Amino acid sequence: MNSPAIPSQNDQETRAFAIRFTNYLKSRPELKTKPAILNGKRVYYFRLKRAYRFLFSDSYPPKKVKGFPSISTREDAVDLFKLLIMNSMMVRVDKLPPRQKKQQVVELQVNRTQDFQDDMHYVWLYEPLQKRVIALAVLFALLVLALVLFPLWPMSMRKGAWYLSMAGLGIIVLFFALVIFRFILYCLTALVASPGLWLFPNLLADVGFCDSFKPVWAWHSTKSEVKSKKGKKNLKKSSPSASSAEKQSSAATSTSAEPHYTSTSTKAGPRNPTIEEVHE
Repeated sequence: MNSPAIPSQNDQETRAFAIRFTNYLKSRPELKTKPAILNGKRVYYFRLKRAYRFLFSDSYPPKKVKGFPSISTREDAVDLFKLLIMNSMMVRVDKLPPRQKKQQVVELQVNRTQDFQDDMHYVWLYEPLQKRVIALAVLFALLVLALVLFPLWPMSMRKGAWYLSMAGLGIIVLFFALVIFRFILYCLTALVASPGLWLFPNLLADVGFCDSFKPVWAWHSTKSEVKSKKGKKNLKKSSPSASSAEKQSSAATSTSAEPHYTSTSTKAGPRNPTIEEVHE
């Protein structure tokens, strides 16, 4: 029994097929999708040659997945990619030069010429609504509904809600009291024993909850002192490589100081042609 052909009409069935096939390709590790930034949005792109390899390999089983076509030639794969582009499932992109030296995420821009060569990059445009987002939306709606129906709650639930609200308010007040106390402690210790002592120095830092209370205390340090400490650490890390480089340089100078004799009868080996010679 032959596998179904690629749908050609732009109707609801074709749209449904494009969504199913896009979700199937996005779930395959053979495409090796990577994160990137397109128009300020986080997307995932892949190289087209990996999609060709997957469609022509034994890992693509159209018989096991109902409604998927069989891909036997490159033209079949190109027709399938055109169908996905027509339904806004993917689009061709080009990599932009990095703005920084150590830029981790690649920036992309859309290329209007939708070609299908192996070295070209494509990005997925279709993003299905995640189940987690749906669950959070439903939970938020139920929470709002429960707050609206607060007058209808039984007295026991009202008391429990009041205790919870008071506990949350107490935690907030305790946090602000701790912030004020640590600032007063720093001012007093800065006058008595400079440069001053901080209680929970990472309390307001951009770190995790547990790391906000580590260490318990620390002396105040300026930005220049922090930079100098980092510089000392970098020097300690680079000192073994520097010493090895000095040893190599000293060995090279000692060998270059020795007289080196070459025989005039030896013939020079063949050399590679230059660019000018190749063009001539």
